Amino acid sequence: MPDVTNETSEDFGDEEQEELQEKEAFESLAPKVLDAAKAAKLDADDVTDPDFGSRYLIISLPCGRNKRSILLNDSADLSNFLSVELEGLSFLDGLEALCDYKAGTVEVGLEPVGNLSSSSLARHFFPSSQPDQDNPPELILKSDDGQHTFRIGFASQKYRVFATRPTYRRLTMTMSIEGLQGHDKIISHLKTLSNSLFFQIDLLFNQPIALSRSRDVVTIGRRAFRRRPVILSQVEYPKHEYDEAPSSLYWYGRAASAMPLLQFLAFYQVVEYFYPVYSKVEVNRRLKLVLNDPSFRPERDSDIGRLVNALSINRSGGFLDERSQLKAVMNECLTSDAIRQFIESSDEKKTFYKKDCKKIHDINIVTDAVGQDLRIVAAERLYGIRCRVVHTKEDGKDELGILLPYSKEEQSLAHDIDLMQFIARAVLVASGTKMH
Repeated sequence: MPDVTNETSEDFGDEEQEELQEKEAFESLAPKVLDAAKAAKLDADDVTDPDFGSRYLIISLPCGRNKRSILLNDSADLSNFLSVELEGLSFLDGLEALCDYKAGTVEVGLEPVGNLSSSSLARHFFPSSQPDQDNPPELILKSDDGQHTFRIGFASQKYRVFATRPTYRRLTMTMSIEGLQGHDKIISHLKTLSNSLFFQIDLLFNQPIALSRSRDVVTIGRRAFRRRPVILSQVEYPKHEYDEAPSSLYWYGRAASAMPLLQFLAFYQVVEYFYPVYSKVEVNRRLKLVLNDPSFRPERDSDIGRLVNALSINRSGGFLDERSQLKAVMNECLTSDAIRQFIESSDEKKTFYKKDCKKIHDINIVTDAVGQDLRIVAAERLYGIRCRVVHTKEDGKDELGILLPYSKEEQSLAHDIDLMQFIARAVLVASGTKMH
């Protein structure tokens, strides 16, 4: 019988050696990357995760009137970054597109519309070809006057360095931008021509495709880094069970990472599922406040009115309006301090909710405000965002308007999704029952 123990220990030894080599390579290349970024006048941050010690670099490029960051988290990323000429590079706002003003081109990712994967799309266009083969196939289209050129093919090395999605067997479209002045004009021209080209392809081959939209790769990357190490000895036989309906909504939200609006709504609906349960607790509390008042007289119409107002029957015939029901669930299932600790778990979250969150909703969550119940503040904010997602007017008003897919606002929703997920987890835990 083979000695499995020795084989396992040897495997762990190899893994430790590989990790050590990777760490040494990263530490060797990181200063060179930071120097290269500085020489190109790009913002660069050297970050170490305080919880798990993971180290990565964040490089920011111009992106219209703003900046967009990429995350370099291993030595291969650093090496690839050093292989690229940085002068004249910029992102296009809202798109997974790299503009090279020095070369006079813009390269943007292509993605299928529907269930087809990006690699399957590449196989549809170029069967039996590989992106790393010599002279990979490509489609080149020129305008009648020869002034403008389209290229559809596999992603260039330069694009791969700055892309936020995996690029192996990924198709991109490259367009000349000579004669086009300004970020917004380039985007307008790109969208006009690509819309016409993609409609033609759809009519010819019944294959819908679209330009790839940008993602907040730094937030996504940090969330991935914060996955906790798997320690199997901590796993125990289940002691609690959770209702199937809200659990399925929770897992749906966990699977919808590529669809921020849908993900937020799924976590919100986990909490919404428990409205009838915890609303009754709140109604009982309100009724007791009125009935226990020594001045209450049932024969007085004004006192009966106090009872009716305490019930706050909503349009669907239930007790309390939706905002009050959300507050009732949160008040019963978690503490104000729990929300404070969650937001203060990272400087990024704390800064967002103190200063940068008003692009989504005008209510911010200041954790150092004295005497403030953060459950109430968070409920107000999350309810307002929910109204924007489903386009329901909040208090009869529609000041902020609907939250649209692929919009800049949607790209800023990551922290609110995290907060909504945190609350959904707390509600599930509080509502669990002993395993039968």
